[in-house]
Amino acid sequence: MNISFNVTSKEVLDYLREKSIKIAGVEQKELLESIKQELIKAVEDGKSFDELKANIDELFDSAGVTKLSYSHIQLVFRMNTFAAYSVGQAQKVADMIDQFPLAYFSPIHDGRSRHLPLEGYYNTDSIPLPPINYNCRCGVRYIHISQITGNEEVYETPPAPELIVFDQRDGM
Repeated sequence: MNISFNVTSKEVLDYLREKSIKIAGVEQKELLESIKQELIKAVEDGKSFDELKANIDELFDSAGVTKLSYSHIQLVFRMNTFAAYSVGQAQKVADMIDQFPLAYFSPIHDGRSRHLPLEGYYNTDSIPLPPINYNCRCGVRYIHISQITGNEEVYETPPAPELIVFDQRDGM
């Protein structure tokens, strides 16, 4: 059985509109709000990352402040859109929790991974939603009732809760 949750740009945009963003090194509230609006426009219009970066660079130039690096803007884009996707996916599953009672937290298995202790099965309503903290690349797979074997060890809370820095469910 192959089950997919297609999260539309509507869900992503709804989350981005409601969420406030913070960017290290950016203190001006007006500039933060302008960056947020550029991020929303980029998702709405399907702009490339390079187009988004150029627009954000213009915002910094007009504010007379030092631009963010390419990798810093990339991180801001990735973290905010990934968080929006995770929340949108969780919202879709919340309506079908009786069909998807378990979820599997899946960290990337490489030398940069910090969240390997969180790997495993959780009740769908208690799974930590990525991104757990900055530059997190983990994912969540929702498990349909037909896929449950009965051998899953289910965590009620994350086995290493000290790793969780923020919860994307705020505002859900």
